[in-house]
Amino acid sequence: MKHNVDKLPKWTQKIIKEKEREIRDLQALKKLHGLLAEKDRDWYTIPATEESLPLFRLHKNGSHQVCYLNKDDIFFVGRAKKN
Repeated sequence: MKHNVDKLPKWTQKIIKEKEREIRDLQALKKLHGLLAEKDRDWYTIPATEESLPLFRLHKNGSHQVCYLNKDDIFFVGRAKKN
């Protein structure tokens, strides 16, 4: 349930915002843990080896760039295990 906190003191609003952020972070971590715990996946990392490495999504009608991996970035990939 969401309450209007605008009339509370600023220090209280700050604490509430911090706690809401902590809850969102914990929810995201819980989802990530569930995904990483799947037994039917192999996980790999792809480090960027250049100053800037573009990543593309390929599909039957062409491709488009999704993002760049910068020098210190690591791309995390989960592949389904073959049966």
